[in-house]
Amino acid sequence: MVKRILSSQGLELSTDQLELLEIITDFNLEARYPDEKFSFQRKCTKDFTKGYLTRIEEARQWLLRLIQS
Repeated sequence: MVKRILSSQGLELSTDQLELLEIITDFNLEARYPDEKFSFQRKCTKDFTKGYLTRIEEARQWLLRLIQS
């Protein structure tokens, strides 16, 4: 779904960027639904969270640069 939305806007993503956006979408779903929420919280160690926060911030900066250009 993410790829389709971005493609409709003429944006090409690398495999890594696309994978990250799909993971972020999964995070949103897992954190939203009670059955998934508890298993997701167990995955969220300090290292897991720190690694993804760094990648998410890089993606945010990339998207901001796209918006500003």
